[in-house]
Amino acid sequence: FGPDQQLLFSTDPWFNLFGVSRIASLRSSFDNLFVEDRETVLSYLDKVGDAPGVSFAAKVRMRYAQDKFHWLEVRFVSRVTEEGYHVTMGMARNIDKDMARADAIRASLDAAKTSGLLKSKFVANMSHEIKTPLNAIVGFTDLLTSSEDPQEKQMYAHFISENNNSLLELIDSILNIP
Repeated sequence: FGPDQQLLFSTDPWFNLFGVSRIASLRSSFDNLFVEDRETVLSYLDKVGDAPGVSFAAKVRMRYAQDKFHWLEVRFVSRVTEEGYHVTMGMARNIDKDMARADAIRASLDAAKTSGLLKSKFVANMSHEIKTPLNAIVGFTDLLTSSEDPQEKQMYAHFISENNNSLLELIDSILNIP
C-alpha cells in the first residue's frame, strides 16, 4: 500500500481472502472485518504513516456470510522506499484450522478439569460413605471384645452385622457403576 493507502501490488489470494477488487484502497480491504478488529487494524495503519519500521500483527475475524467468519492472521510493516515513499507491506493468512485446534485443546482441558473435579468429589464422597460403617464396625468390635454382658455382646454383634451389610452393599454399588 502506498502513501495514499492505495493498493500498489497484491496477489490474487489477497483479493479472494478479503473479497475486494484490484482497485481497492487499504481501508476498504478491511470492510468485512468485525468492527472491533477493524478498529484495531485501522488504528495501527493510521499510526504507521510516518513511522518507518513499525510492525503490527493480529488475529482478526472477517465476516464472509451473514453469521460466518474466517479467522485471519494479519501482519504489516511500514518502511520508506529509496525514493522516499512511505509504504506498508502486509500479509494475511487464514488461520481457521489453527483457531479450531486451539478451541479443541481448550475444550479438552476444560473437560479434563471438570473430570478431575468430579473424580475428586466422588472419591471424597465415597471415602465418607465407606468410613461411616467401617468406623461403626471397628468401634462396636472394640466394645464387643471388652464387654462381659451377653446381652450387650449380642447387641454389639447385631450392630456390627448391620454395618457390615451396609458396607458390602456400598462397595457392591460402587463396583457396579457403569
